[in-house]
Amino acid sequence: MDEINNNDVQNSPSPAPSGTAGIVLGILSLLSFFGITTWVPFGGAVGLILAIIGCVSGNNCKKQGGSSAGLILSILGLVLNGIGFVACTLCVGGLGVAALSM
Repeated sequence: MDEINNNDVQNSPSPAPSGTAGIVLGILSLLSFFGITTWVPFGGAVGLILAIIGCVSGNNCKKQGGSSAGLILSILGLVLNGIGFVACTLCVGGLGVAALSM
């Protein structure tokens, strides 16, 4: 009787991964863009790092048959944080040039 139960457990298909890590990292990267970027000097860099890790995690989940929500959120966070980081860098550089020319 025990052999039958063990065989059933071993032959059952494994469930698809839920991709929770990718979703959480994608949401955190978006929150970093909308909130932390305005208050913390390197918030855009933090958001970029979270989004890259979320993209990797979401891509691994999608390859294993899981949902792609984490990948989509992470890509959105990556794009927005990248634009914000470049814009902030250009603004700080422009202010530095303007201060030197006075």
